[in-house]
Amino acid sequence: MTTNHIHLFRRGAVYQWRRRLPPVMASILGRSHLSKSLQTADARLARTRARRLSVMLDSLTERLERLAMAEKRLPTKPDLDRILLDLFSEVLEVGEQNRLARPTGYCPWDIDGDADEEEQAIQAAWQPENEAEVWRGYVQVNEFDAIRPTVEAKLRKRGFAVPTMDDEFRLFLRKALATMAAAHTYDAERERGIYQPTVHPFVGPIGATPPSEVGEQDARRLLSDMFEEHVETKVKEGRWRTDSVEQARRALRLFIELKGDIRYAQMSKVDAKEFRTTLCELPDRSGRDIYKGLTAPEAIALRKKIVKALADSKTGDIRVEKHQLPRASAERLTETLTPKTVNKHLTFLHDFYESLKKGGLFGQQNPFEHAKFENQMVEKKAENRKLWTSADLKALFGSPLWVGCASARSRSTPGKQVIEDERFWIPLIGLFTGMRENEICGLGVNDISFDKDAGVHIFHVREGKTKNAKRSIPIHTELEKIGIIRYWKEAKSAKVDRLFPNLKGNEDGDYASAFTKWFTRYRQDLGTYERFKDFHSLRHLFNTLLKRQKIGADDVVRSLMGHASQNEMSAIYFHDYEPKQTAEVLMKLDVGIDLSHLHMEKQPHRIRLLSSVQKTNVKGKAQKLAPV
Repeated sequence: MTTNHIHLFRRGAVYQWRRRLPPVMASILGRSHLSKSLQTADARLARTRARRLSVMLDSLTERLERLAMAEKRLPTKPDLDRILLDLFSEVLEVGEQNRLARPTGYCPWDIDGDADEEEQAIQAAWQPENEAEVWRGYVQVNEFDAIRPTVEAKLRKRGFAVPTMDDEFRLFLRKALATMAAAHTYDAERERGIYQPTVHPFVGPIGATPPSEVGEQDARRLLSDMFEEHVETKVKEGRWRTDSVEQARRALRLFIELKGDIRYAQMSKVDAKEFRTTLCELPDRSGRDIYKGLTAPEAIALRKKIVKALADSKTGDIRVEKHQLPRASAERLTETLTPKTVNKHLTFLHDFYESLKKGGLFGQQNPFEHAKFENQMVEKKAENRKLWTSADLKALFGSPLWVGCASARSRSTPGKQVIEDERFWIPLIGLFTGMRENEICGLGVNDISFDKDAGVHIFHVREGKTKNAKRSIPIHTELEKIGIIRYWKEAKSAKVDRLFPNLKGNEDGDYASAFTKWFTRYRQDLGTYERFKDFHSLRHLFNTLLKRQKIGADDVVRSLMGHASQNEMSAIYFHDYEPKQTAEVLMKLDVGIDLSHLHMEKQPHRIRLLSSVQKTNVKGKAQKLAPV
């Protein structure tokens, strides 16, 4: 069983650490992986020891690579000829592997008359002679960048230094382009059953295909094996966090469940298109509810049964297999993945094949190059998301959490306690600032300050989803009346680092996930939960109200939202608005409801909770709280 730590596994009750060795280490030790028992059943201690071992291995690898770099030499002509032979033989070998995998009777020129126009176009475009034509075009215009990453990767893999981009190396790159064009021309003939002795355009006749870095053995490596190496590389480079790793592995798992664990070199554009088509049949609640524990094909089959049962029974509940389902729930369970979600899965596989091409391990066009839905076909989540109405806001901020609940653990039950913590403040801040949920949850005590020029307090968003997320947002006077500045000052006095210290983040520093789940549960307990009306809908409402009330230029609104300017010149030369200007706009915002019942003078006996260790209620008794 794996944990969230990519190199951590559990064997029985004891955790194990296992890492794929980098080439420089693998060649020394004569093995591909290194494993070690961490001699503990405690997950936190295991993660600590695993990180320590990973750091030690990375440090040793870096030293060895530096030593190896010092010994690198420039390639000689025979060395460069070997690279040309590798390029040539890889194209031919991968082509043979693709043909080997085809079923009896398959013809690459047959176009499926029952397929849609897009699939027919893909089938028509995927022809070896087209690939050869592309490479011949690269030769004609000296498109060195089309082959340079592959060549440099092969040189490094063989331990050579990469030559400078002088005339001699440019001549070699031109030979490499011509080599690819020649190899694909031979491969196109083999598609038609024409096999003849192959002659390399620069190195000479080739009898049996010479061994290469891909060659027969590597070309037969499974997709799952190569993809896992890709994931580990992304993590080591610091480019992927835990959530990206999980999403990438889910994309691979779906492909394997739907198409099989094929050899990576055999992936074609048709495979990619068929995978996309099948993904569109997958229920969007796959892995949850009645689909929990089912494979992708099983989930698709069960969804089809639900669709049939709904069609057969026009009213009332339905029964499918062992499940008795209310009609509304059954209809919800038939909804499939959106094009946006399908594209997300396809993106991971597209990036995987791009990295193979750049590394010289895949000599063809990326099979997922045109597999994704076009932008205009992607159903935007914003189109589904519903705005909060004034009635919704009154119901929310008039609920027990804000006007009086039974206890910290029973926020939805009416009572006399108003507990002032992250649950109280985050929705209010979202309403009056339009900040993203993770931006609010991640606020530090030092992320609030007073701007003398503007005469207002400011929220500072230090980083966020995009480069434009970094911004300063004036604090609305209504938030001040409700008590955010007083809460902030007490947080400073309590010497906590974060504005909402009860929130517990994951390994990637995400403090919003747990709050999201709680906010959904709270509204479900109240009976006011509505799908597509979530926390992010408050951000949509903030943007919509500013524009409807016409209280600020579009660029000012975009600045408050953390969006880039739509004007290209402004995006380059304009350095954003100052708080004085944005405050003039924000203070005019009317959210459409009266929140005076939340003002400090109306709630003088709030319980302010600034630590998850020890809390005190109105009567002065200690009260321990579970963190959000």
